[in-house]
Amino acid sequence: MITLLLLSFCLAGCINDGDSGSSKTDGIARKGDVVAAKVGDTVIYKSDVLRAAQGQQLVKAGEALTPNNDIFQSLLDELIDQRLLKLAALDAKVQNAPEVKRQLAEARERILATYFVENHLRDKVTEEKLREMYKAQSSLRQNGTEAKVRLMTVKTQAGIKTAAAKLAAGEDFLTLAHSLAAESPSGLRTGDIGFVSRAMLPDEIGSVVFSTAAGARSKPFETQDGWHIVEVESFRRPPEASFESMRAQLLRYKTYSEIQSLMTKLRDDGAIEIVPIPMKTPSETKNE
Repeated sequence: MITLLLLSFCLAGCINDGDSGSSKTDGIARKGDVVAAKVGDTVIYKSDVLRAAQGQQLVKAGEALTPNNDIFQSLLDELIDQRLLKLAALDAKVQNAPEVKRQLAEARERILATYFVENHLRDKVTEEKLREMYKAQSSLRQNGTEAKVRLMTVKTQAGIKTAAAKLAAGEDFLTLAHSLAAESPSGLRTGDIGFVSRAMLPDEIGSVVFSTAAGARSKPFETQDGWHIVEVESFRRPPEASFESMRAQLLRYKTYSEIQSLMTKLRDDGAIEIVPIPMKTPSETKNE
């Protein structure tokens, strides 16, 4: 409780008091707002309580919070305590201490940066843009085809020729593939491996799979993993994920992408100089 209050005091001082750290009022116009409490010469507004509730995720954005609500009264008490601590600190000239000034400056920098980024993203990361991303990715996904594959792998050419002869004689592919699994030198999954995209297979095997017709069987072929025969049962388009199921992933990607673009531009346009830091300070060198 005290830690939260002190943190809130630090942030409130950073925002409300500007660089001087001496004002006891926030100086923000509150036209149409409702006064919830008066503490000394300062005022706590109803909107202050609502923002505190949203910040602690006690209410959702847009959800009302009435003064007769227990949450409202509890938060108002916290804000009153916070304001009393702030006023006492200002009377004690705490804001003039170098360490306090440093922490207030750091907090102010973080808050300004956060607000700037959030404001920048407001027009960049919208529901409309997320849906545009979804449609673009959907088009790409539709270009990818998956094959339902059965794979047989053995070590030697002689072994694959024997297997091919058994298949030609009518032996079941899966039964034979499982019986030969121990001979696979690569640890490749054999038998029915289900639906796979070309990217999920080693290049040489994928090339054979996607050049074999549905319902057909390949000729024996060699790769660095051994000798193989594949059967392709069918092809299909990959299942389409809904926008709702992908929204969180799209939101994360879009947000990250826009922040990266913003920071790249700021760094390109900014005057940045990395100053070499000596291994030892002049005083340390002098004392040696």
